[in-house]
Amino acid sequence: MPPIRPFAFWATAALCSTAALAQGDPKTHPGTLSAKPDVGHGKQMPPGAQRTLAFASAQRVLDLLRSDAALANPIGYSVVLRRLASERLSGDAPGMPYHEAVLGELTYFGLEDNGHGGKEIGPTGGIVSFHVAINTVGSEAEIESTDEEADHGPRIMYDLKKTGDFRGRPVYNAACTYVSRGPAPPVVPLTKERYYTLELLKAKAASSFHAGQHAATTSTPASDGLQKFLRDRPQREASNRKTIDALRAAGADAATIQQMTDAFHEAEKQQEAGLRGAVAGGSDQNIQDIVKQGREAEAAHIAELRSSLDALSPEERKSPAYLIDHGRGYYTLGSKADEDVILPMQPNPAFYDASLSPNLPQVLWICLPGLQGVADSTYQTYAGEEREQERATAERHLADAIRVRDKLDWAALEALVKP
Repeated sequence: MPPIRPFAFWATAALCSTAALAQGDPKTHPGTLSAKPDVGHGKQMPPGAQRTLAFASAQRVLDLLRSDAALANPIGYSVVLRRLASERLSGDAPGMPYHEAVLGELTYFGLEDNGHGGKEIGPTGGIVSFHVAINTVGSEAEIESTDEEADHGPRIMYDLKKTGDFRGRPVYNAACTYVSRGPAPPVVPLTKERYYTLELLKAKAASSFHAGQHAATTSTPASDGLQKFLRDRPQREASNRKTIDALRAAGADAATIQQMTDAFHEAEKQQEAGLRGAVAGGSDQNIQDIVKQGREAEAAHIAELRSSLDALSPEERKSPAYLIDHGRGYYTLGSKADEDVILPMQPNPAFYDASLSPNLPQVLWICLPGLQGVADSTYQTYAGEEREQERATAERHLADAIRVRDKLDWAALEALVKP
């Protein structure tokens, strides 16, 4: 085969380059902004005047988001916005009969197989969710959670941590901030008084549950098991005779039948001996002792919690509850100086002015990953080429988040909550 001449080589390279460019660059691909049907995840509002007012309030926020150039004219991603309205949930702060939100998604473009051996641009680059909640606070999951605290009070947010400031307001988890009517914060720390109250309620509930379990079960399982075994012996013997008769009918010889008969007798003997041994060995008493110890430990824990709560001074009752996380939802009271201590937050029960119409926004809770200007650092858990790809994605998302943040009309958002 003759060698490829320089002209043919460069022509071939140019053709390949043109084909590569033909698939486009997901980072510069123009996207669209669209509004999708309304949603109501938590406690949907029935049709009526209240629902109409709620969605009208959400629409005012959605219209402001539409004016954000980074959302209205997206490059490298498409934008979807949805209105949400929900009746009041038990975890919401008192004073508001319902809340609203605008949920958003940035769906990034990537390259995907086109089915013909090549690549094409498609919505395969991942999704970044954001939201603006009205008269409620928290993540999208939290604002629509139907879970209840033991005291039926405002929800506790264990992972809401202040990480900075923006426009004179705190930033939480590098992603969330708010605008509000006045200086009072919409979220406040969990107090020691409420911490102990919740722990006391949970301990009492657990004790009642265990008491019900114990009442519904026997305290002498070994003795009961032996008595049942003896009562059921005639049925087992009848079943064994049927098995022997079936063997005899099938033509089994006498030795085989005797072997099977002896096996049945030996199994019966061993099971009875085991059950009698458990009774004689004090199995029932051991179980009763374990139950008693457990009940006493629960009673002591309840008494300790009650004593700790009663010992708090008026100032201590209102002070923040710094907690140590032991995993699986188990927390103990610590101090601010403890390592890895957390400060749970909750909606401020005194924040909302109940004299105002509920369709008037009193707080807008804005959550956008990257709002603080800090990239998602989870890429550091990867290695090699994958780490670099994840890092590039995190930096791309951060740059877009900053554009969305800076193009947003914050003054107009502030105006929505002003008297």
